Amino acid sequence: MGTIITFYSYKGGVGRSMALANTGALLASWGKKVLLIDWDLEAPGLENYFKEYIKSDLAKREGLINVLSKRKERSDLKASQIEWNKILVNIAIPVESTLSTSARLDLLMAGQKDSSYIQNVRQLDYDKFYDEHQGGEFLENLREYWISQYDFVLIDSRTGLTDSSGVCSIQMPDILVMLFTATDQGFQGTLEVAKRAVAAQRKLIYDRFKLKLLPVPTRFDSTEFKLQQEWLTRFNDGLKDVYSTWVPDYPQDANINISHRELLDLTKLPYIPYFSYGEKLPVFEHGTKDPQGLGYAYETISALLTHKLEGAKMLVESRGEFVKRAKEGRQPYEEDTSVSQKENLPQPEQFSKSKRGILVGVGLLSLFVVIIVWLTQKKSSSDSELRNDSLIYALQASEFLNEFQNADTSNVVQILDLKKSLFAKTLQSDTSLAIQKVQNSIRRILKNEIEFNLPILYQDIAQRTFDPKKYYADTIKNFISTQNIALSALVSMPGYFDVKEYNNTIESDSIIFFDYDSTGYTVRYIETGNYIPSENGYIKSADRIRVPVIVNLNDDFKIESLRYEQVEKTGIEETKHRIRVDVFTIGELSKLHMFLTESIYEQLQNSPLYLPRKRVLTDAINNQDGYKISQNQIRYNKGEEKYASEIALLITKSTGQKFMLHPVVNITQDYISVFIVDNAINVKRK
Repeated sequence: MGTIITFYSYKGGVGRSMALANTGALLASWGKKVLLIDWDLEAPGLENYFKEYIKSDLAKREGLINVLSKRKERSDLKASQIEWNKILVNIAIPVESTLSTSARLDLLMAGQKDSSYIQNVRQLDYDKFYDEHQGGEFLENLREYWISQYDFVLIDSRTGLTDSSGVCSIQMPDILVMLFTATDQGFQGTLEVAKRAVAAQRKLIYDRFKLKLLPVPTRFDSTEFKLQQEWLTRFNDGLKDVYSTWVPDYPQDANINISHRELLDLTKLPYIPYFSYGEKLPVFEHGTKDPQGLGYAYETISALLTHKLEGAKMLVESRGEFVKRAKEGRQPYEEDTSVSQKENLPQPEQFSKSKRGILVGVGLLSLFVVIIVWLTQKKSSSDSELRNDSLIYALQASEFLNEFQNADTSNVVQILDLKKSLFAKTLQSDTSLAIQKVQNSIRRILKNEIEFNLPILYQDIAQRTFDPKKYYADTIKNFISTQNIALSALVSMPGYFDVKEYNNTIESDSIIFFDYDSTGYTVRYIETGNYIPSENGYIKSADRIRVPVIVNLNDDFKIESLRYEQVEKTGIEETKHRIRVDVFTIGELSKLHMFLTESIYEQLQNSPLYLPRKRVLTDAINNQDGYKISQNQIRYNKGEEKYASEIALLITKSTGQKFMLHPVVNITQDYISVFIVDNAINVKRK
């Protein structure tokens, strides 16, 4: 099965399409089957990078918009029924003769450039496409078809916050390549989209592995060395969560930990003035040998994508070997018979499959050496830990390390199986360095999964859509299956569904205890909110409250019991100074409009200063005593100008949108209104 990779940029002019075109060309020249998709429907033109390699006439060639339009006409249309041979553009590019004798690079253009193209794009309403034409199902069908035909599918996404960019960054990709320049607006916007893409993909009803994010700084001018280093430091500080989607994190061990700064240096795209003019392919025109050249950087990115962002340690330590293995179709850790590159863990020797006696002898000798070394480690650690069945124990440990070596650390199901294997082989008390590192890795991955998914339970309660049978159709579909919560816990409380304005949630980074054994997991975290749980149901509190919660999950991540401990109030001072903010959405509720609303709401929610809520105004139009809201604005009482200005700055930094400040009188103190306007509408004052 192939891999779908979206190239996205929050701002234009960063070289996104050029990076995609060069990466696609390199992958194809290495013998990979590659499909390029121009999903930037409002500003198409990906084919311009391949003018000298395209032999066919493109004037009447259909593209993506035509495929989507056909689905609107035929609700039963399937990807396999489309005449792809008449739509796809075949690009005859050079190949590296030592790697492949042929290359398959296909291009799905944005659409046929005739008089109907603009009309077709304008008529593509993604909300209606999803709701009325089962668009989500069709896009999933396209996705499955493409990955069955190609090794790599590269999508060129629209910039900014648009409906199409949401599709490209959430539903379609396995890997999201995010390009940005050295600007606050571009970088902060990229971080926000990255966070939302990961969260949104987790909510998809379709099976997905965890989305991986590859950050790529672009247009770096080597002549401004000091500024370059300053910005790389800023990027390094801000990209921790982005890199955590694929880079192992062992801060306590410098020999294992991978430097994000080194990865940035290897993947940043230099600014070369010559290649800023026109659509060019420096991987062919300039080559990939010059470490200061664009081709060299594109080659590094292509190798990373070929390895599906695995083997970061090898990339940092031996970039040449890393690229060589990508070209040859070999894994980063393949044929390492002494020490695994993956997280620097010992890799067990493999028995030779050759029938020749000498190789069999070498294989047996290697295994014997591994066992002796293992027993020596155990002896030096503690003589009392040696067991009568030491040989079997060493073989089990070797087998377990091999399981970890071959596991996909982004697949929670495989990590759960590893944990079960650990206890099945009675290795949980092993004090050897290798086993301890694997245990730490398993614990970290599972803790992160729980921390990421637990708040969803509270979101459903707050939205009053709580359904015990809901969770989830992805790799952790059994997580928080609340059918198994004890009767004395949450669901059974009288008046459970009668709560109003419920805003309890899990406190950020509050999982302060996480442990597991052969039967399951124990998690302790802090719940914060305005409702106090009790045996008689939820009781609304005038203060924000903090409640330690103990959750026990079984070995399949199903909750078995949930117990609240003593209630702690956060104090009058904190409550007094929280500014209430109404975030009003006005006008047509397009995906772009709602995306902007969600972004602003979340920024306010993450601040300790504000207590936001979302509201929609669509029923107070053209009232005689109303006031006109014609643009994005923030309304505030004259005594709250400081907070209004801070909110405006926060919104601009996170979304790039500017909001006018508008003072009013006779509104509640500590109360600010943010209006997000789609069209000019008269709105009645509430």
